[in-house]
Amino acid sequence: VVRRAASPSPDPSPSASPSPSPPVTCFEEDTDFQGHDRPGPASSAASAIECHTKCQQDPLCRHWTHAPAASQCWLKTSDRGRESQTGRVSGPRHCPLGDLVKTVDGQKCSSGLWLNQYPSTAQGCLNAVIADSRCDNLHFSWADRNDNNCLCATPGTDCPTTPAAASSTWKFTPAALLRLNKVGFFAGEDIVVTFSHPSQPTAKDWIGIYPTSVAQPASGPESTLWFYVCQSQTTCSSPVATGTVTFGLSTPGGSWPLPLGTYAAWYMADDGYTPISTTPSSPFQFAVTADSTCDDGVQNGDEDGVDCGGSCAACGACGAVLRATIQSTDAVAGPVSSAAECCGACRRTPACVGWVYGLDGGCLQKTG
Repeated sequence: VVRRAASPSPDPSPSASPSPSPPVTCFEEDTDFQGHDRPGPASSAASAIECHTKCQQDPLCRHWTHAPAASQCWLKTSDRGRESQTGRVSGPRHCPLGDLVKTVDGQKCSSGLWLNQYPSTAQGCLNAVIADSRCDNLHFSWADRNDNNCLCATPGTDCPTTPAAASSTWKFTPAALLRLNKVGFFAGEDIVVTFSHPSQPTAKDWIGIYPTSVAQPASGPESTLWFYVCQSQTTCSSPVATGTVTFGLSTPGGSWPLPLGTYAAWYMADDGYTPISTTPSSPFQFAVTADSTCDDGVQNGDEDGVDCGGSCAACGACGAVLRATIQSTDAVAGPVSSAAECCGACRRTPACVGWVYGLDGGCLQKTG
């Protein structure tokens, strides 16, 4: 069906998506989170990235500390034991994505809560603020010219400031995001799209599903499936900043189930064809396949390799790429359930030359 509003409105001309904000680097050098360990001894981890990944794979882990010299990793339930220690690297379960900027020097939030956490960087202060449910996650002050204590703003106040010579005040703006629950779907399987546009949401932001042959959506060709972000094809009653949209049997328009092939989910602004800039960058590509063995991590059926060849996507060289060389700065992400599914998704994506499984978002695909 043609994607259009319930009440026709002019669509802006297509334009290139602006550059996405770089991800915030959340690892804290020379920092140890003392205590609050998960049961059991420290595990082996060759790098801080590997330790970070292990935390994400443990449902009760919230923070972690890595000792590079000893290749040891401690999984944590809290960062309350933060202290300076040379040769340690620590961080949260998930890195916040967005922009962190200093708004004013020599001022602090006039209303808030001192956390008695003393990180050596503003990023460490942001990590502590986000981890504390009493805090406004967008504004905080940092006593960077005194003891490095963190003051989180009272929620909902937007941090009005008062003079404080030893402090600076900071604001975190979360990045817009677009993610799917998987990167490979069987014919007729629900497709769940998670979105977030915290800075400038509108009541007419929408999600469109297009074949990957469409390089940039415009008034034509038609989208295969679409919804406004309130799960409706009628304009939302108010702006929607974050949520999920599910494409499935109840999706109107007669285009369900999607035919087998590769598709892209686009996140569009205000009833037009301007993509919303997201981190990782969108659109989000995925595949619809017929054979239920193509993502099970086993070579079976008529496959030539694990989850590839035969009636599945052609086998590629993604498994031979050194995964440690793949950085989030040159990759696109998508959540998957296994390393085999991540590798299979890379094989189905023509631009993918490598992959790594287990970082934020689950599956990172190197595209160049």
